[in-house]
Amino acid sequence: MGKRLYLFTSNFPFLKGEEFLENEVPVLVKHFDVYLIPLYAEGKQTRKTEKCKVVTDLSRELSHRTLSKLSRIPFVIDDLYSELIQFVRDPRILRCLFSFAIAANRIENWFMNSKLANPSDQNVFYSYWMNPAALAIGELRKKGFGNSVSICRAHGGDLYFDREDNRLKYLPLRKKILQNIDRVFFISEHGRKYLEEKFPFFKKIYDLSYLGVKERTRQKGKNDIPILISCSNIIPIKRVDLIIKSLALMKDHSFVWYHIGDGVGGSEIRKLAQNLLRKGTYSFLGRLTNEQVMEFYSNTLVDLFISTSLSEGLPVSMMEAMSFGIPVIGTNVGGVSEIVNSENGMLLSEKPNAQEVANAILEIIIRPEEKAEVLRRNAYDMWNKKFNAKNNYENFARKIGNLFDP
Repeated sequence: MGKRLYLFTSNFPFLKGEEFLENEVPVLVKHFDVYLIPLYAEGKQTRKTEKCKVVTDLSRELSHRTLSKLSRIPFVIDDLYSELIQFVRDPRILRCLFSFAIAANRIENWFMNSKLANPSDQNVFYSYWMNPAALAIGELRKKGFGNSVSICRAHGGDLYFDREDNRLKYLPLRKKILQNIDRVFFISEHGRKYLEEKFPFFKKIYDLSYLGVKERTRQKGKNDIPILISCSNIIPIKRVDLIIKSLALMKDHSFVWYHIGDGVGGSEIRKLAQNLLRKGTYSFLGRLTNEQVMEFYSNTLVDLFISTSLSEGLPVSMMEAMSFGIPVIGTNVGGVSEIVNSENGMLLSEKPNAQEVANAILEIIIRPEEKAEVLRRNAYDMWNKKFNAKNNYENFARKIGNLFDP
């Protein structure tokens, strides 16, 4: 076919998560010979991967607990002192730094020994996250792969130092990654601007490439009893408790709220709902596959999608809802303002209280059907204009191809 693309994922196509790749990979295989290389591949493959090869050897290598010697990670040394300044602030940063560097070194060594790629060919090394794989593939350029290009995406947890769930407020070796990689593709303009402010010297390699979801049949109409949906892990940063507290303020209004997802705070959230909400007004659907989520939207007329997260990149869950013509309310964090506005839902403040969220929900669900239909149409149009998977991933593939010298 031509150029090979080596895509390093966290666990895709194993386990759950990284559902976004279910839409991206089918487009990439039209342009490249794709090799999927998950860092963690437990159990059986859970997602179909036609026309690409899945390589699990790296996962087995990383599962070995034997740590590399520091002498085997010389690429860290030149940046070590600038990183260790952070160590004074919090001693745990040292462990984080060396764990990151050692993982990157093991990925690099594994790939060099794997003989998967011919150094003289034009290869694409692609890390889906700005993680140890992104550091490793940048180093490959120095090890004989001079005709190849190295790229990575930057999402949320791998990008923002100040996220609520980043307790150390630290991300290892960002400068080193940026020095060696050919292009960083951000999933939001907010993310691009954030890193440009933090590391302006590398702005020439920054590019925007939205994720996307497939086309769906747009919903029409309005329920007599509004159906509300939220979809996220149940972890503190997602603030599912705030949704419950907001709904509890709507005592004079009928609704049914569904939540898709679970997590470490699941039992507490379910107890909170039981204490604050009327029986029959809520249902926890648990963890669903992406296919099951799409099936739910296909079979259920949903009036509103709700997100009250403290931090985001640019949520694919919102893209999915809008592909069905479902209006969205979300907090003004990360790239959410690039998808949610007053024309297709409502943009909340960064840290709204329960009353603000309740007011926003009510403002949308009490609208007459003709105005609700306008919101639906605008939500669908937003998806089609900015987050259509076919368009976005075809453009992404072309951008990768253009990185090679003519």
